[in-house]
Amino acid sequence: MNLSTRFADYKKNSQTIFVGDMRDVVQLHDDGSVTVEPLIEVGTITSYLLKRGRMLATTLEIKEATIGGLAMAVGMTTASHKYGLLQETVIEYEVIMGNGDVLKVTPEGEHSDLFHALPWSHGSLCLLLSLRLRTIPVKPFVEVTYMPLNNGTRKNCEAIQRESLRTEAADFIEATLFSRDQAVLMTGRFVDQPLSKVNNVGYWFKPWFYTHVETFLQGEGKECIPVHEYIFRHDRGIFWTLRDQLPVGNHVVFRYLLGWLCPPKVTFLKAPATAAIKKEMMFERVYQDIVLPLESMEEAVLKAADLFEIWPMLVYPSRIYNKPGQFRKPVNLVKGENYAMVRFRYTFLLNFWFLKWICY
Repeated sequence: MNLSTRFADYKKNSQTIFVGDMRDVVQLHDDGSVTVEPLIEVGTITSYLLKRGRMLATTLEIKEATIGGLAMAVGMTTASHKYGLLQETVIEYEVIMGNGDVLKVTPEGEHSDLFHALPWSHGSLCLLLSLRLRTIPVKPFVEVTYMPLNNGTRKNCEAIQRESLRTEAADFIEATLFSRDQAVLMTGRFVDQPLSKVNNVGYWFKPWFYTHVETFLQGEGKECIPVHEYIFRHDRGIFWTLRDQLPVGNHVVFRYLLGWLCPPKVTFLKAPATAAIKKEMMFERVYQDIVLPLESMEEAVLKAADLFEIWPMLVYPSRIYNKPGQFRKPVNLVKGENYAMVRFRYTFLLNFWFLKWICY
């Protein structure tokens, strides 16, 4: 409802159930976990938890995404190399089945098979009423180190892999690829006090974050970002998809005068769409998930470059656990562990194309 550009008239061919009010925090438990309703937005639960010194272990960078949607689909972040997809942080689902039964679904309970089947189901199995998730403690700042990678695709990919598989890996890891040969690898660690200059990247007049990252192609840098602004560093430009929807959005004049309007709500953008625009959005833009082995990362980058030659690409490392469910058994498990490290890579394309790559 909040992020998809798909147009669908649900009332035409189905009986709808209104769930628009199911967007509250139900309970913060003594063990730090939190129970929420499915339509609560990432921005809402993050603000609630940060005031209490915590955050969801897996927190998407887009405020309008809903927790229920991320649990039933694919929710990941730059901490997923430590905690996996959002579904891995779910302790319990409360659902209502097609026959009206309300179930409490846990990994060890009577309905453990349903617990493992719900992720990736996109809400097709039941109606989600609430879910309980693990949280982690946070500190006021994230110290971000920007490391330029200018050694070609193969060596750049190897550097990203090494960083994500470190025994004492950083709290956050991501990489932005600006060409076949140039990338910036970013690592972030929680700190209590700024150890370097503070950059409030969330201010409305600041450049979109990916353009700020690009400046570090010329040399390594380090800065501290307030934790709330770090989490939502990509929100104003919706990563970089907004550059195609709003080409002037990152212009300095626009940012200072109207930057506070970004990001626009997807539901708002869809409301005035004409028939021609709806057709374009439905048939001329592609949203695709592709899963690739870790060792194929270099090959995947080069293939995307050959096919589209549009940059940048965003790389997230993430764990996929070897457990029952809709996701196939991961190959090449990390030695001594029960998970494989995966790559979530986004390629945002011009000419009304958008590809989301999931790589392990």
